[in-house]
Amino acid sequence: MVFMLIKDFSPFFTFSSGQVLNFIGEFKQKPIGISFATTRGIFDVRFSEVGKHAFEITYNYKGAYSEKEARKEVTEMLGIGSNMKEVYNRIGTDAFMKKAIKAFYGMRLTQSDPWIASVSFIISQFNNIKNIRNSVQKMMKKFGKKIDGKYLFPTCERIAKSSKSDLMSCGIGYRYTYLHEFANACLSGKINLNSLYHKNYKEAKKDLIQFKGIGDKVADCILLFGYGKGEAFPIDVWVKRVVERIYFHNKKKKINEIHNFASQRFGSLAGYAQQYMFQYARTYMRSNRIRKYTKPA
Repeated sequence: MVFMLIKDFSPFFTFSSGQVLNFIGEFKQKPIGISFATTRGIFDVRFSEVGKHAFEITYNYKGAYSEKEARKEVTEMLGIGSNMKEVYNRIGTDAFMKKAIKAFYGMRLTQSDPWIASVSFIISQFNNIKNIRNSVQKMMKKFGKKIDGKYLFPTCERIAKSSKSDLMSCGIGYRYTYLHEFANACLSGKINLNSLYHKNYKEAKKDLIQFKGIGDKVADCILLFGYGKGEAFPIDVWVKRVVERIYFHNKKKKINEIHNFASQRFGSLAGYAQQYMFQYARTYMRSNRIRKYTKPA
């Protein structure tokens, strides 16, 4: 069992925000904890509140990890490397962002293995978080190795060699083609996911969007949540609406215009800003509580 301390953190906001899709079962609030699977092992993480937005973390793991590798995995999954005071100072550029930060204080950006992020977001197109998680859980049970009653995340090779009927049974629909082709590309070496760590954001994105099923948004999700490339700014319908309404007087903007805006305003923390925009819009837009912020800062 390993102990860590993390401040300016909300386990609930972090794990209910659609970033992490490979956790097992449900996020537990009493006691606070989560289990998540990789292709190499299973992690059980527990959080004990020791102060306002401060938690002591304990975790156990099973699988092919050294102690150093396991600590790195948990650190990245929880976003422990982020200095949240600095993050908030830099993205809190206006009244709307300050409101979003206050509403979801402690929500951190997580980082999964690039393969796990790729699978999770390739099947996310025109889908919702609940369905995506259900599909991921089914794939883990169907294709993942079993350890002490829990299933690992399926490897690239296992997905590449799976039949259409087996993959379709996991509820991924037409996305089967995209996932199967991408898994084969990874297996054959057509794309080397590890090599993208060493490329800048634009170069890595160019490599990803050559594959069917990986467009602008999915590529940015993979780069943000799989590689920690903070310049990535995934634009879905919620984020597009927020940016247009808050910063452009409800004027429609093209995707590249929104990317330029995000880059200029938030720089290397654009991904953090996006996550707070997304979560605020997804939570409050239906009730029109966001309407009070109709003027650009």
